[in-house]
Amino acid sequence: MGELEKLLQGVGLRFFRAPDRPALLVGARGLNGSYRVLVALEVDGQFLQFRTLDYLHCQADHKYATEVLKVIGDINFTRRILKLGWDPSDGEIVGYADACLMDSKLTQGQFKRMVEIYLPALDLSYGRIKTTMETGKDPGDLDPQEVARRLAGSGSLPKAVEDLLSRLRGKGERVPEQPPPKVPTL
Repeated sequence: MGELEKLLQGVGLRFFRAPDRPALLVGARGLNGSYRVLVALEVDGQFLQFRTLDYLHCQADHKYATEVLKVIGDINFTRRILKLGWDPSDGEIVGYADACLMDSKLTQGQFKRMVEIYLPALDLSYGRIKTTMETGKDPGDLDPQEVARRLAGSGSLPKAVEDLLSRLRGKGERVPEQPPPKVPTL
C-alpha cells in the first residue's frame, strides 16, 4: 500500500486510505463531472484495480436502456484501459481499469499512463452515456477541437462567471484571459 500511495502522489493525486481493506479513494474532476475512484490491491497485492463509485445508474426498465447498453458496448470496444460494466439488478454502471501485477511492480511511468488514459476516458464516456440516457440518442465522442476548447478555459468557469466576463468583454473593457486551472489528472 505504501508503494501505491507513492504512485498516486507521483501523479499529483490526493487520496484517502480505506480503514478496512487495501484500497485508496481518489477524487477527480473533469469536463463532465466529478468522480470517486477506488484504487485497490487485491489477491494479495497481485492485482490492481481502479473502480468508480456512484458513476452512473441506468435501470433495466429505463426507456433508453438499450441505447445506453449500445454506447457502453461501443466504448468497451474502442477504448483502452477503461472498461465499463452494467449490473442489471440495480442499474449500476461502473468504470474499471485493471492491471495484473503478479510478481512485478508497477513503475511510476506505467501508473501515470494508466491514470492519464483512464480518467479522461471515464470523464468523456460519462458525458456520452448521460446524454444517451436523457435523449435516447448517442451523441458520439466529443470532437477533439471541442475538448481542447473546453480544456482551454471555456466552460471551466461557472456559467454566471462566464456570462459576466462575456458582458464585460462586450462593453470594450479589457478582461484578461486567464489560463485554465491546472488539474493534475485531466
